[in-house]
Amino acid sequence: ALRDDRRSKNRSSRWSLAPTRQQSMAVSMGNVEESSSDEEKDDDRDPLRLPNTHLVMKLRQKPGSEGFSFLEMAYQIIDQIGIDTGKYQDELAFLKDCIHASPNSLATPCGLANTSDTATKILKKSLSSQFALAKTSAFRVPHIRGAMRSVRKQDNDLSPAGASPEELPTICQEDVDQHKCPWMGRAVPRFPVHVDSALASRLEKALYTEFDDFNTWSFDVMHFHDISNRHSLMFVGWEAFCRGNCFAEFGLVPKKAANFFARLESLYCTDQETPYHNNIHAADVVQNMNALLFELQFSRYCDPMDTMGLLLSAAIHDAGHDGRNNTFHLNLQDDLALTYNDKSVLEHFHVSQGWKLILGGDGENNFVEELSVEQAALLRREVISMVLSTDLARHFTNLSDFRKCCAKQGTDPIAWHEESSSMDVFRGTLLHAADTANPTKPLKLANEWSDRCMREFFRQGDEEAKLGLPISPMCNRHSVNVAGTQIGFIDFVTAPLFRALIELSPRVEEVCIQGMMRVRETWENRDHWFDDEDDI
Repeated sequence: ALRDDRRSKNRSSRWSLAPTRQQSMAVSMGNVEESSSDEEKDDDRDPLRLPNTHLVMKLRQKPGSEGFSFLEMAYQIIDQIGIDTGKYQDELAFLKDCIHASPNSLATPCGLANTSDTATKILKKSLSSQFALAKTSAFRVPHIRGAMRSVRKQDNDLSPAGASPEELPTICQEDVDQHKCPWMGRAVPRFPVHVDSALASRLEKALYTEFDDFNTWSFDVMHFHDISNRHSLMFVGWEAFCRGNCFAEFGLVPKKAANFFARLESLYCTDQETPYHNNIHAADVVQNMNALLFELQFSRYCDPMDTMGLLLSAAIHDAGHDGRNNTFHLNLQDDLALTYNDKSVLEHFHVSQGWKLILGGDGENNFVEELSVEQAALLRREVISMVLSTDLARHFTNLSDFRKCCAKQGTDPIAWHEESSSMDVFRGTLLHAADTANPTKPLKLANEWSDRCMREFFRQGDEEAKLGLPISPMCNRHSVNVAGTQIGFIDFVTAPLFRALIELSPRVEEVCIQGMMRVRETWENRDHWFDDEDDI
C-alpha cells in the first residue's frame, strides 16, 4: 500500500533512500542551493518525527547519541528490531517515513526534531553544501547504492561459517523460516521455478552438504549442472542473488527475476553446441563471483550495488557467445565487427544482449523495474564497464591499473569508494578473475575446463581453415603445443592476476594460488594432453 501510494510522487526504489532525479541532477550540475530549497519544501510538508517509544528512548540515552541524525537513528533501530517486528509498529512507521524522506531531512540531527522551524531551516542550510558532497561518497551515504539494510559492519575476519543473516539466502518456502525482515521487500521463493520434492532435495544437497558449499571456491558446477536438469545458470544465478541479498536490498521483483534467468540461459549455447562458452561456463563465473565475495572476503569492499552489479555482470558476460573469439570476427569482418567497430566486439555484444533482455520486450524480464532512475542508470553503467573489462586484449592495461589502485588505496574499503574510478577498476578486475579462474580450481575441474576450451579453439581453427582465414593462435590442432599453451596462460594471465588480488585478500594465496601451482605442475609433466588429439 505504501508503494502504491508513493508511486505517482516518487520513482525511487521501494526500499531505497535514493534522492529524486531532480535532486541528483541539481547536485551534479552544481546547483546545490536550488536542490536544497526543493528539499526544504518537501521537509515542511512531511517532517520526520522520532516515535516516542521505549526503544527510541533507550537508544537516545546511549553515549554519543546526542548528535545522531535521523538516518543514523534509523540504522540503530534496524539493528535492534531484527526480524521480530511485531511489537515495533511505531518504529516501522518511522522507518517507512525515512525511506521517502529527502537527504537533508535524513542528515538533520534528531535533537532538532522538536525545535523551532527556523532553527531547523538554518541548520539544514548550513548542512546542504556538506551533504551534497557526502552524497558523492556512496559507501558512506548509501542512499543510491543500497537500501537501509545496506549499512555495513566492517569485519575483516568475516568467514562463511560466521556469515551474518544478511548473507544468507532470502527464502520463502513451506516449513522453512524466512531469512528476511518482512518489511524489507517481497518474500522470495526458494527456487526460481517450481520443482518437485525429489529435485528440491538434490539441489539443496548440492548447494549445502554435498561436495563443497556454494560459497566455496571448489564448488563443482559441472556436477550441479547435471542434477539441475542442465539448467545450472538459472539456479546458480538465483542462489547467488539470494545470498548476495539483492532482492531485499533493492526490492527486486522475484517473478521477473525468475523469467530473466530462465531466458538468459536460453541465450547461451549448450555444451553440445559449444564446448566452453556455454551456459555451464556462465554459471561457473557467477558461482566464482559468489565465492570471491564470501569465501575470499572481497565483499568487505562492496556495497549492495557493487554486489548486485558483479553478480549480474557475471551472468550476462558471455550472453549469445557463438564459440568464436574476437580475432575470428575481426578477420571475417562480419556483422559483429562492423557493428562494434572492431573494438571488443564480443564483449559489447554480450552486454547489449543482457540489457536488451532486461529492458526489452513485454517487460516480463525487467526485475529491476522498481529501482530509481539514478539507481538504474548507475547499475547499467557499471555492468557495461565490468563486462567490457573481460576482453583479454585489455588484460595487461587493466592489471596495471589495479596494481596502481592497490598501492594508492591499500586495504581500506572507504578509500576505494572515495574514488569512483578506483571502484571501476576493482569491479572489472574481480569479474576478470572470475572469468579466468579455471587453472586455480581443483585438478579435476581444471582439466575438464582445459579440455573444453581447447576443443572449442580447435573447432574455430578448423572453420578458419575452411574459410581461408588466418588460423588464430592456439586454434591449429595440428601444431599447437597444448601443455605449453596452458602453462603460458597460467604464467601470463591467471598467476599475475590472482597474485595481485592477494593484496586485498590474503586468503587468495591459500585457496587459489596453491591449487593453480599444482595444476601448472601437472602440465609440466605432460608430453601431450589427449590419448589421441586427432579425436578432438
